[in-house]
Amino acid sequence: MASHSETNPGVMVNIHESTPLLATEQVEGQGQDSQYNVQPTSAHQSTSILALVCTLLMLIDISGFLGMAPQMQIFEDIICQNYYATGNRTSLHDCKTEPVQSELAIIQAYKDTFDQLPGILFGVVYGLLADRVGRRPILLCDAWPGTEWTMGKNRLATSFFYFSAVVLTAEIVATPISGITMAGNPWIPFLASSGVEFLAVVVAIFFAPETLHFGRLKSMDAIHSSLNNNENTTTKEQPLLKTVMVKVSHSLELFKESTNFLLSSLNVSLLLLVFFVATLSRQAMALLLQYATKKYHWSYSRATILVSVRGAVNLVDVLIILPVISRLMLYRMKLNGPTKDLWLSRGMAFLLTIGMLLMFFAPVPAILIAGLVAVALGSPLHLTARSSLTSLILPNQVGVLYTSLAVVQSVGILMAGPLLANTFRWGMKLGNTWLGLPFLAASVMYLLAFLLISGVNLSRRPQIHSLQEDNGRNEEH
Repeated sequence: MASHSETNPGVMVNIHESTPLLATEQVEGQGQDSQYNVQPTSAHQSTSILALVCTLLMLIDISGFLGMAPQMQIFEDIICQNYYATGNRTSLHDCKTEPVQSELAIIQAYKDTFDQLPGILFGVVYGLLADRVGRRPILLCDAWPGTEWTMGKNRLATSFFYFSAVVLTAEIVATPISGITMAGNPWIPFLASSGVEFLAVVVAIFFAPETLHFGRLKSMDAIHSSLNNNENTTTKEQPLLKTVMVKVSHSLELFKESTNFLLSSLNVSLLLLVFFVATLSRQAMALLLQYATKKYHWSYSRATILVSVRGAVNLVDVLIILPVISRLMLYRMKLNGPTKDLWLSRGMAFLLTIGMLLMFFAPVPAILIAGLVAVALGSPLHLTARSSLTSLILPNQVGVLYTSLAVVQSVGILMAGPLLANTFRWGMKLGNTWLGLPFLAASVMYLLAFLLISGVNLSRRPQIHSLQEDNGRNEEH
C-alpha cells in the first residue's frame, strides 16, 4: 500500500492513477494539528455501503407501502365491527358511515403524529449511542444515522438523490402488489410487510459493516502524546446522560439564536413560513386512500392505484422534467441559480394549489387523478424552496438555518395530523360535497405559500452570494 504524506496549504500534490479517490479528511473543528483523522474508504467500499443502504431502504419502504392500505382496511374493519356490535356487516358501504370514518381518520392522524415523536425526541440520543456503542447496533434498531460516516462530502448529495429514487420506486412497486393481494384478505399483505421488514433486519445483521472505526487516531504517537499531556485526567468518557444534557442545552441555545435569526431577515422568515405551511398541507395526502374509498365507494385495494400514480409522476418529475426545466431556465433564459429556484418554487406552489383544489371538487375519479398529477408535479417544492432559502443567507448561518427548518417542520408535522383529521370529520358532517375539505384547506395554505414566495425579494439577500451565481450553473445536473 502506498504511503500518504500530509498535505499543507500551498504544497503541490501529485495526483496520478493510483491516487485514492477518497482522500484522508481531518475531523471537522480539529484544525491542522489535530490528532484525529478520518480513515479513508475506498471507492469500492463506499459503493458497496451505498448499495447496501439502498437495499435496506428499499426493503423498509416496500414493507411500509405494502402494509399501508391493508392496515387502514384492518383498522376500519375493527372500528366497524365495534360500531355495529356484531361480527358481520351486510355490505362494504356499512363501514363508510360518518361515525366509522371519523374515528378512523382520528386514529390514523394520531398514529402518524406519534410515529414522529421518537425521531424528534430521541434523535440526539441515537446519534450519541451510535458514536459510543457503534453504528451497526443502532442501525439494527431502525435508527438510521445515514451514510455520512462512509461517504465523502462530495458524494452525499448524490447518495441522498439515490435514496429519494429508492423511496419512490418502492412506492410504485409495492402499492399495486398490496392492492392485488389485499383483495382477498387484508391480513395477507399486512403480514407480508412484516416479513419484508424482518428480511431487512436479516440483511442488516449479516451484511452491515461497523463504521465506528472509520474515525481513528492518526498514530500511536499522537495517542501517547495525548496521554502524557493529560495524565492527571481520566480517560473515561463522560456519562451519556451528561452528554445528552450538554446537547440539549446547546440545542436550546441554537433555538434562541434561530429565533433572533428569523426576526432579522424578512426573506428568511417568509420562506420558513412556506416550509411550515407546506408541511401542514403535505399531510393532507395521508387522507387520500380514505377519501377515495368514501367518496367513490372504492375498496382500499382499488384505491392503492392512486398512490402508484403519485409515485410514478413524482419520479418522472425529479428525474426528467425538473432537470430539463432547470437547464432551460439557466442556459436559455439566462437566469441565475437563486432566481431560477425562486421561480420554480412559485410554479410548484401554484401547481399544488390547483392540484389540491381539483382533488377537493373531483366529482369523478378522472378529476381526482388530474389533481393528483398536479400535486405530484409540484411536490419537489421543499427541494427548490430549500435551495432558495440557502441562497439568502451567509455561509456561517447555515447551521442556524437548518436548526430553524427542523423546528418549523417538526411543529408542522405534529400539528398537521389532528388538524386535518378534524377537518375531514367536519367535511363528512357537512355532506358528500364537502368530503374533500382537507384538500381545500391544503389548497388555501399552498396559495398562502405562493403569496409568501412571491414576497421574497432577492435584492435583499447577502452580497456574498452574487459571487456564487455563475457557479450554480456548473452544479446543475
